[in-house]
Amino acid sequence: MALLIGASGTSCLSRVATRQLTHLHALSHVAACLCRCASHGFQMLRYSLNDAAAEMAPPALCCTALHQFVNSSAPDLEMPFGALKMLFALHSRVLASVTASEGASLSKSAWVVVLQCAATCCRDRRSAVQHRALVLLQCMLLDKTASGFKPTEWQAILQEHVFPLAQALAAAGAEAGGTGAQELALVVGLLSEFFSQRVQALAALPTFHEVWTAYIRIVGGCLKLSPSVTESTEGVAQFGAVMRHLRVAGVFDKGADSIGAEMEVLTWAEVDEIREDIAKALRRVGEEGASSASAGAMSL
Repeated sequence: MALLIGASGTSCLSRVATRQLTHLHALSHVAACLCRCASHGFQMLRYSLNDAAAEMAPPALCCTALHQFVNSSAPDLEMPFGALKMLFALHSRVLASVTASEGASLSKSAWVVVLQCAATCCRDRRSAVQHRALVLLQCMLLDKTASGFKPTEWQAILQEHVFPLAQALAAAGAEAGGTGAQELALVVGLLSEFFSQRVQALAALPTFHEVWTAYIRIVGGCLKLSPSVTESTEGVAQFGAVMRHLRVAGVFDKGADSIGAEMEVLTWAEVDEIREDIAKALRRVGEEGASSASAGAMSL
C-alpha cells in the first residue's frame, strides 16, 4: 500500500512539475515578446523625437514612456541612458515652441512636465543613471533659449520641483549607500549656476529672500557632508560666484529704499548655521565678492 501511495505521489508531483515548466515556458515567451515590444516602442519614440518633421505624441505621454524606459531593469544601462537622451530631445522640441506667438502658455506647462520627469529620474538609486539625469536637469535649467519665463514662473519651478529634489538628495547623502559625493557636487553646481545665470529674474522677486534662504540651506547641507573643507573647494567657489553676481545685481546694496543690509545679515545668519569650517570658507569667498563688486563699481 505504501508503495502504491509513493508511486501515486511521485506521479502527481511529476504532473505538477510538468505544468509549472509549461507555465514558465509560456511566461518566458511572453517576457520575450514584451521585451521585443518595448524595444520597438523605444525605437519608434526615438525616431519621433529626433526627427523634427515627425509628429510628436503629447509630452506628458512621452514622459510616462521615457520614465518607464529609464526604470528599465535590463542588466546594461543602454536603455536608461538612451531614454535620458531622448528626454533632452523632447525638452528641446517643447522649449522651441515656448517662444512661439501662439500657445506659449501651453508650451511652458508642457516643458515643466518634461522638467518634472527629469527631476524624477534624478531620484534613481543607480548612481550612474542618477548622475546622467542630474547633468540632463542642469542642461535643461541652464538652456539659454529658456528665456520666456517670468520670475514668478522660475520661482514656482524651483520651489515645486528643483528644491524638493535637491533637499531629498542632500538628506540621502548622509545615509549609507545614499547620494554619492559626485552627485552632491552636481546638485551644488546646478543650483549655483542657475542662480548665477538667472540672477536678474530671481532678484526681481518680492520674495527673493525665501528662494535665497532655500539655496543656502541646500548648498550648506551638501557641503557639510564633505569630510573636510578641502574637498568642498569647488562648491565653496561656486557659492562665491553667486554672491558676486548678486552684488553686481544690487541685491546687497544699502540705502533708505533698499533691504540690501537686511539681505546681507540674513545671508550670514544662514551661513553660520552650517558646519564651522565650511561657514568660514563661505564667508571668506562672500567677502571677497564684496571687495570685487566695490572695485567694479568704483571703476565705472
